Amino acid sequence: MGTTSLIVEMVIIGFQVLVWMTLIVFVVFGYNWIDLSKLKDWTTIISLALVGIAYTLGIVFDNFIGTLFTPWESKSWRWLPEHHGQSPGRMTPGRMRAYIIASNSQASEDLTNRANRSSLVRATSLNLLLITISSLVLVLKQFGFSWKLLLLEFRQNPARLARAAHAWQTRMQLPE
Repeated sequence: MGTTSLIVEMVIIGFQVLVWMTLIVFVVFGYNWIDLSKLKDWTTIISLALVGIAYTLGIVFDNFIGTLFTPWESKSWRWLPEHHGQSPGRMTPGRMRAYIIASNSQASEDLTNRANRSSLVRATSLNLLLITISSLVLVLKQFGFSWKLLLLEFRQNPARLARAAHAWQTRMQLPE
């Protein structure tokens, strides 16, 4: 997995963050103040600026999410055998990676691919939750409270979160 793939993943994460941040801005300020006809001439510049903003937000959000998910991810490294008198739970990910590279250098690329996919999945799982909540608040603010809408959202959101959590957990399982 090259640098380009990593950049694309950060842009994807950043655009997900931009979606829920935009929804929150619409909840607070509304969206009637935006005149799309005036933005037509600026589409190229706005698009490039959004990609840059998305990339930056992706890096920041990925690092933030990485710190939140670290306790759960470290449990997935328990398969590593003892090394230099340390138990697998006490080894840092850097030492574990060095051990794997020393044992099997070809496994390093697979390990990097898994870590990057895990990063995208864990960020997407939280972004889906934030997008769902912010869109629900926006719809409730714009159209008023509706029990049908609220029940529909609460019925569908756990299914989305369960799929995202299952995908994250599946990505974290390493082959035996």
